[in-house]
Amino acid sequence: MPRQQRKKKLTLNGTWMRRKLPKSCIESALHVIQSRRRWKTWRNADTTTNGVGVWAAFGNRLICASRVSGLESELTGVTPFQPNLLGTHTLNESLTEGRGLIVGNARTDDQPFNMHLGAVLQRDNEQILMTDMVEDGPVANAEIETLLLDNTAIETGFRGHDYGDHDVFQLGLLISEEDSAFAGLRNRYGEGQIIDEMD
Repeated sequence: MPRQQRKKKLTLNGTWMRRKLPKSCIESALHVIQSRRRWKTWRNADTTTNGVGVWAAFGNRLICASRVSGLESELTGVTPFQPNLLGTHTLNESLTEGRGLIVGNARTDDQPFNMHLGAVLQRDNEQILMTDMVEDGPVANAEIETLLLDNTAIETGFRGHDYGDHDVFQLGLLISEEDSAFAGLRNRYGEGQIIDEMD
């Protein structure tokens, strides 16, 4: 009987080695997604964004997470992201490098935990390595905290214990407006479903 091959755990390498990010989950996820094509080093609060819009795609709403102030208040009433909006069959297919996830409170914005965001740093056929920053003090440079997800249990792994209630917390996809699939995705939403403070 052949010896079973041990799964190699993804760890930070290449671009993300020795990098630091803001402690905030939202700022770190946006920074990683915006920096995917042209890396811009995080230095301070003034370098959080580089002007590229990052969008949170839910089943019934598309929100520009990088330009909307008070993002948590825009999540009330959202429904889960459906991969067919992106022309894919599963969340696993939708979640490529340069994208991310958001889980948000769709009922009210007064819970102890209202949302969490993470960006894909690396992935292979079995695992996805995402940012998992938690703001526990002033936004500052911090070593990259990561979350390793199995491709067969992405949603469960990302939700963890704090966001497990599917009646309250809904899952969305984070995607850059520079992503080749974004224009097609945006066309799937109707008037009143797209929220962007630049409009």
